[in-house]
Amino acid sequence: MFELHLSRPPGVTYRFWSGDRHVPEEGSKVLEGILNTRLTCPQAMPAEACSDVLASFRDACKHARVKTEADFMALGQDIARETAEEVELGRLFYLSVPPSAYGSIAGNVHTHCR
Repeated sequence: MFELHLSRPPGVTYRFWSGDRHVPEEGSKVLEGILNTRLTCPQAMPAEACSDVLASFRDACKHARVKTEADFMALGQDIARETAEEVELGRLFYLSVPPSAYGSIAGNVHTHCR
C-alpha cells in the first residue's frame, strides 16, 4: 500500500483502514507500531521528502474495530464521511480471515461499507 501511495498521480488520494477485533485504542497502537517500524522510503529519496511522504501515508491510515455488525456500520459511516467531498473511484476490501468467518464479514462489508 505504501508503494501505491508513493506512485499515486497528482491529485489522487488513497485512504486505508486496517480492521480487526481489537478495541480501537489497542488496534490503533498496533497499526502505529507497524507504520513506524516497517516503512522505508526508496534510497534515492531525500530525507526531508521521505519524512513528508511517510507522514502523509500515516495520515491516510486509520484503524477500525470490525467485530460486530455495529462496528461495520460505524466503519461504513466513517468511510462515507472521509470521502464525502471526493470523487470516489472504488473501494477494495482485503480479507485475511479464516474461511469460517468469511461469510459474515463479507455480508457486513456488502451491507454497510459499499
